[in-house]
Amino acid sequence: MIDMNPLVSIIMLNYNGSNYIEDCILSIKNQSYDNVETIVLDNASTDDSLKKVENVNYDIKIIKNRDNFGSAKANNIGAKEANGKYLFFLNVDTRLEKDCIKNLVLKCEKEKKVDVCACQEVSYDNFYPFDCGIGLDIFGYGYPGKPGKIFYSPSSSLFLKKQIFDTIGGFDESYFMYKDDVDLCWRLHLQDYRIEQVSEAIVHHKGGGVSLAKNGTILNPRKIKNTRYIMNVKRRYLGERNTIYTLLKNYSLFTLLIIIPVYLLINIGEMLFFMFMMKPKIIMDVYLKSYFYILKNMGKIIKKRQIVQRNRKVNDLKILKFMEKKIGKFSAFKTIGVPEIK
Repeated sequence: MIDMNPLVSIIMLNYNGSNYIEDCILSIKNQSYDNVETIVLDNASTDDSLKKVENVNYDIKIIKNRDNFGSAKANNIGAKEANGKYLFFLNVDTRLEKDCIKNLVLKCEKEKKVDVCACQEVSYDNFYPFDCGIGLDIFGYGYPGKPGKIFYSPSSSLFLKKQIFDTIGGFDESYFMYKDDVDLCWRLHLQDYRIEQVSEAIVHHKGGGVSLAKNGTILNPRKIKNTRYIMNVKRRYLGERNTIYTLLKNYSLFTLLIIIPVYLLINIGEMLFFMFMMKPKIIMDVYLKSYFYILKNMGKIIKKRQIVQRNRKVNDLKILKFMEKKIGKFSAFKTIGVPEIK
C-alpha cells in the first residue's frame, strides 16, 4: 500500500554554516511536501549560525554537540532522534528545489524495491549539474556518476529508509568525516539494498562551503573552471586512510589479495610524484600517517570486518558490477592537473 504522506526526518549537519543555514532552512520550509521534521546537528560551531536559525519562523529541533564530532557520529545522533519513515541527511551548504522531497518520497513509495535515493546535485548559485549519485572505482576512489550506474549517494543529500539505516548500523563513527557515505552505501550493497538516482530531486550544493583553508579559501572537492585545484593535506589524509579502511572492511579476502598490492603500487606512484614536486612532507602527513593509523587500529578493523563479512548477502562479483574498472586517481589528475597544496 502506497503511503503518500510518510514523515521525513531531515538531519542537517552544521559546523560554522552561518553563510548558508538560513537559506537551507527556508528551502525546507518552502517545500511542496510538508510532512517533515527538521533536526539541526551542531558540531560545536563558533560562529552565529545557530542564532540565524532563530530568525526563521519554523519548528526546528537543535542538538548541540559539546565538541566537533565529525559527520558520521553527528549524523548518527540525529538519526537516533528522528521519528520519520525516511531520513534525509543534508549538509548545511545546500538548499532544495521546491519539489525535492516530494519527488524522493514518490520514488520510494511507488517503487518499493528502492531503498536509498541519490539526489541531483547542482551548483549552489545556478543549475550547473554536478552528480546524481557518485561512481566508485575498484580501489575506492570516487568517479562522476553516470545515468544508471552509481555506487553511492553522498551524505550531503542522502535519502533512505530509517529502518534500513538502523538495520545496517548507521554510519561507522571511526571515519570522523570523508568516505563514511561510501562505506555506508557499500554495506548497503552487500546487504542487497537498492540505490537509485532521482534526477527530479534537485539540491543546490556549494561543496566545501564550510571547509576552509587557513587563508579562508573554500576547499571545494570539485574542479572549478579556470581555477587551480586546491589539495588540503588534512582532508587528503582522512580520505586516504578512510579509503584503505573501507577496502579492508568490505572486500572479501580473495579480492583484497588482488586489490591491496595494486593499491599500494598506486600510492608509491603518488609518493614519487610528490617527491618530484619537492613536497616530501606530504608523504609523511598523508601516506605514512595513513598506514600507521591502519596498523595501529588493525584489531578494531578486523572486528568490524568480521561483522560486515558475516552479514553480507551478495558476493564481490555483484559488487564489482557497480564499480568502474579504471584507476580513478589517474583520471582525476588528468582533470585537475597539478594541485595547489594547502
